[in-house]
Amino acid sequence: MEEFQAWLTNKLLSLESDDSVITDYINGILTGDESQPEKEEALQGILCGIMVDIEDQLSKIMEQQNLSATVTEKPKVSNADKKLKEAILQQYAEVSDHEEDEEGGGEEQLEATKNTNRDEVTREEQERRERMKAEAAAKREKDKLDREKQKQQQAERKDKEKKRTAKTEKRR
Repeated sequence: MEEFQAWLTNKLLSLESDDSVITDYINGILTGDESQPEKEEALQGILCGIMVDIEDQLSKIMEQQNLSATVTEKPKVSNADKKLKEAILQQYAEVSDHEEDEEGGGEEQLEATKNTNRDEVTREEQERRERMKAEAAAKREKDKLDREKQKQQQAERKDKEKKRTAKTEKRR
């Protein structure tokens, strides 16, 4: 049995799992009063859990290696491509400078074409929150009224039961 424990400890250490806890748990299963199929099922569950954990770790390591490989690989740009890019940028920079000079009100145009998506999303979100808040308040009020109504009905039932009991008592 000591050989098995030593082997199990070494195997769990090689799998980088918590050998002290798992070794005790496996020994408890092996020495327990369960039937052989129950023991096998419990051991399979534990070992599958360890293997899944190892597979998760391996997949994470592989993903990190792939990410680091893709990050380090930068496309090399030739001098001709750099010059072409600079020429295109320069051409568009000149066009935009001329347009600004002709219109004169570059800042006014920016104000008119300002992106309002963020403001709209914020406003819609605020409206949704307010609507949800109102619905929640209405539900709380309805629940409160329902509870009061139930209490009243329960009190009425008790009163009717008391009256009925009192009538039966008088008849005796």
